[in-house]
Amino acid sequence: MNEITGLMLAAQGQAEALRGKQVCIRMESYPAIRNLINGGGPVERINSLVREWWLWCREHAIKPRYEWVPREENTLADNLSKRPARSHELQPATEKEIRDWLVEQGEPGVHKVQWLRTNIRVPEFDMVRQRLEEMIRARRPGCIVVPAWGGQLWWNTLKRHSSARLRIGTAGHVLEGYAGAHDTSMEAHLIIPGLRARTPQ
Repeated sequence: MNEITGLMLAAQGQAEALRGKQVCIRMESYPAIRNLINGGGPVERINSLVREWWLWCREHAIKPRYEWVPREENTLADNLSKRPARSHELQPATEKEIRDWLVEQGEPGVHKVQWLRTNIRVPEFDMVRQRLEEMIRARRPGCIVVPAWGGQLWWNTLKRHSSARLRIGTAGHVLEGYAGAHDTSMEAHLIIPGLRARTPQ
């Protein structure tokens, strides 16, 4: 299930680049590949994810094909994936606070299936620029949790695309297992790509 969820999130981030194309999906998880080819399997939750993936591909005119790659032959993809995937985990209470806030902003709530919920990204601090750029390219609303570092090069980009901002406390309070040297203030931003910021800065 995690492999299919990861595929959907990765594809969403490249939606415009993939639109109207034939795409080869390569995975080292043989069960995930079989589920994608067969339209699901014995687990209903996986069936639901596969249906959502097929609908998304249809919406974007994407024609996927699938290849299984044995783990020992997948070292390049493994190495490339490690750095971009680095992220923090939110404390459950903080995630609920952000989800409730997103509902107030008109975004899909927790009653929606996972694929339809507004994504919340919590990148490690040196990956904020990369995650923000991916969200903008995806041209879809999303939420990013970042340190309140106004002097960073990515800050002006954040302001241009931020529709709303929520101050959520310090990193040590809102992030699971945070062990950084500085307990910096954190903010959640609702990103609407292409929007001129209305958020008080």
